[in-house]
Amino acid sequence: MKHLLLPLLGAILLSACNFQPSAYTANDVVLYGIKERHTFFYGKLDSSQTKALTLGPLNITLSGEQPIGPLAVPGALTVNGKPTLQTNTASYREVIAVATIPVSSELSVLTRAALERVYYFDGLRWFDVGGSAPLEANVKLRLPVRERNGLRGVGLLTDAEADAISAYLTASYKRQPLALALINNANHADTPLGLNPRPDRNNITALYVQVGVPTDLFGGFAAPAPQLRLTPLSAGGNSTYDNAAPAVRLDSDPSSFAQTWALLNGNQIPQPPAPNVDFTTARVVTFFQGRKSTGGYGVTVAGAILEGTTLSLRLTVREPAAGAVTSQALTSPYVSVVVSEAGRIERVVAVDASNNQVLARTP
Repeated sequence: MKHLLLPLLGAILLSACNFQPSAYTANDVVLYGIKERHTFFYGKLDSSQTKALTLGPLNITLSGEQPIGPLAVPGALTVNGKPTLQTNTASYREVIAVATIPVSSELSVLTRAALERVYYFDGLRWFDVGGSAPLEANVKLRLPVRERNGLRGVGLLTDAEADAISAYLTASYKRQPLALALINNANHADTPLGLNPRPDRNNITALYVQVGVPTDLFGGFAAPAPQLRLTPLSAGGNSTYDNAAPAVRLDSDPSSFAQTWALLNGNQIPQPPAPNVDFTTARVVTFFQGRKSTGGYGVTVAGAILEGTTLSLRLTVREPAAGAVTSQALTSPYVSVVVSEAGRIERVVAVDASNNQVLARTP
């Protein structure tokens, strides 16, 4: 057995010693929504040299000649006579819907998946949408915009690739407004191409492209969904909810509501009777700000909107100012509302109206 293992070990070591890098790299730009994938190639080839690759049955020739065309990038290789290798993307769902708001510089943004960042092109200029924090899935927000330098700094794009992609998109769609969403690499549907030999490095930047940006006539949150009505139920600062983290509850039946009512009024002796709620046409939504060590905290409902079966509850959150004199007693603020004509609600997302931060969500 020992004599049999030695030749096998020698072959493995020889194979490892003979391994050679492929001497080229690839940068992929995946554009969901328009179903285009563009691969830029880089390597040390002079203008007279070529390198042969295969992608399944497709033969690919890389050349050191400077690419020409709308996606040409200085320093990149020409691939089959073009600036990029264009292939189709995998199938991918719509992850964002962006709309302008009349008489406002803000945009209405509906997310259907968690997103890294959102960008907007108004036909002339590019903008960041919202701040630098990722966006949660299944929320509708009003977000401010801030002008930016094209798509530079987006994902793993080089500056030259960002300039080429932004110019390509604006030219392809005749300067129509566009919205782009950056998708985290762990969440997109495409993997590195099966190139042979494999590149030494393969970066992927995945974007969802929305062509055309309509107007949200309701102004984002200016009007609730049809027949959606919010009726104040209860609010205060002395619930028995004792977790420091905020939480939101959705009650769809009397049994669940009884548990919430006990949390709201557990410190009252005697407890007031729970109001009657017609759960055939309404739901109760309650937000708990969390246990606080002092007074000065509070929360009120600023509005709500129903998208599909998800209710986005917008809240105005109050905290004591620095140096303010407050009571030194434990508090646990809350607000509760009845949402009428809301039989479609299956989940709730609580959002801070001042900065669009998601505070809590139901399971």
